[in-house]
Amino acid sequence: MERLNLRIVLESIHSDLIAVCSEKMKKGQSTFFKEQVNFLGCSLPQCSQIAAKWAKQLQSDGWPYDNILKLAEGLLKAGSWEEGAIALDLVARRKRDFREADFYIFERWLRVYVNNWAHTDSIAPHIFGELVEMYPRVADKILKWTTSDNRWMRRASAVTYVLHARHRKFHEAVYKTADALLGDEDDMVRKGVGWMLKCTSQADERGVVEYLLRNRDKTSRLVLRYATEKVCPANRALVLGK
Repeated sequence: MERLNLRIVLESIHSDLIAVCSEKMKKGQSTFFKEQVNFLGCSLPQCSQIAAKWAKQLQSDGWPYDNILKLAEGLLKAGSWEEGAIALDLVARRKRDFREADFYIFERWLRVYVNNWAHTDSIAPHIFGELVEMYPRVADKILKWTTSDNRWMRRASAVTYVLHARHRKFHEAVYKTADALLGDEDDMVRKGVGWMLKCTSQADERGVVEYLLRNRDKTSRLVLRYATEKVCPANRALVLGK
């Protein structure tokens, strides 16, 4: 029998955050974000600890997966960076329960609630990345984000693959995504593309270097620098033209 209702859990998580937040942390966090983000003043490790505590408690309380999704939506609606971080953490911990149709829920969260690089870099590899491994045809839907007006959706289309790429997975999707985003003018998207290619190079350095040499004139130096961070010095110099 479920003992905790949604309202109580939302209020309790907020109280847990307020208990550990500080003005010093709040000021420090803002230096890492150019966009306007609502901070309470808690670190990511503190958020992770609170998420772990509640994941365990809700499991003991018998909360089904669908209730976790409702809780996550409530936390995202609350609007603080910390509550958003906990929301995505709680959902990622239930990855074994992911259903293909959940793509549309997660996509809506990305479009409506995600407004910074940190949340993008959480939902993309840890939620969409897990979903696409379970249901590979989701990759075609993710590729469509490359044409979105939303910078975070475009970044997410690349960052989704960073964990897979280093293990020689989804490389076809990686190059399709890169093809679509090489000319993107947004630095946050460029960094995402470079990160994706850097991870790919850890599994196939030659393939990435050849790809970058073929497309060097189509992209920015920022992408080239990020993409070649893990390749050997000779190949990095070759790509960067040093």
